[in-house]
Amino acid sequence: MKFGIWVLLAILFLGLGVFKLTQDEVSRTDLIHKNGVIESVSCNSGSKDGSPTVVLQSNGSSSSYKVLEEFSTRTNCEDQKQSLIGRSVTISVLPNDDSFAMAYDFSLDDTLIYSLDDVLSSDKETAYTLFMVSIVMLLSLLWNRKKDT
Repeated sequence: MKFGIWVLLAILFLGLGVFKLTQDEVSRTDLIHKNGVIESVSCNSGSKDGSPTVVLQSNGSSSSYKVLEEFSTRTNCEDQKQSLIGRSVTISVLPNDDSFAMAYDFSLDDTLIYSLDDVLSSDKETAYTLFMVSIVMLLSLLWNRKKDT
């Protein structure tokens, strides 16, 4: 029973890794650029708090966008939160994402904070980590199985 569960978990992690590598819809799509001014910032750091978010005001309307953790670290968001409000921003999003979209490129006052390459490399790191976990699980399973016989 234990053997079967370990194999299923290893297959699950392997499948998730393959899925993460092949889900790259962003690099095949032309992103649209949006300009605006930061209205508010949520500097969440750590997965328990969710993604950091930025609310942009553009042409009289406000829109909220998820940003990468790199935004929080590269802008020192926790300490500089108030100084970020009112600054000029350019982001790139998927054309069909209107509300609470992911910002794939983020520039603050014409300074690039992160780019699409950062997003894609983050996905690849996750996929490779899942591959490594599945390999370690299978090797551990084989090692323990040899010890039992």
